[in-house]
Amino acid sequence: MTKSTTYYLLFFTLFFFSLQASAQFKPKVDPAKTTLKFNTLMQLLNYYYVEDIDQPKLTDEAIVAVLKELDPHSVTFRKMK
Repeated sequence: MTKSTTYYLLFFTLFFFSLQASAQFKPKVDPAKTTLKFNTLMQLLNYYYVEDIDQPKLTDEAIVAVLKELDPHSVTFRKMK
């Protein structure tokens, strides 16, 4: 095997493994899109819902619901006032 063939083989091997490593850490869903969806929902509720809404309470309940969906066997403790 010549020196240039060895370099090409080494380059392609490193390139392949770097692609595999970067694919593992790439988020499957863009967090900005989901955050935008939630913010849009809260704005629409704030402007168009007939009654006043308690946004902090709704946000806390949404967080608890997400955590419960991920792990239904866990318990979420809320800060006491």
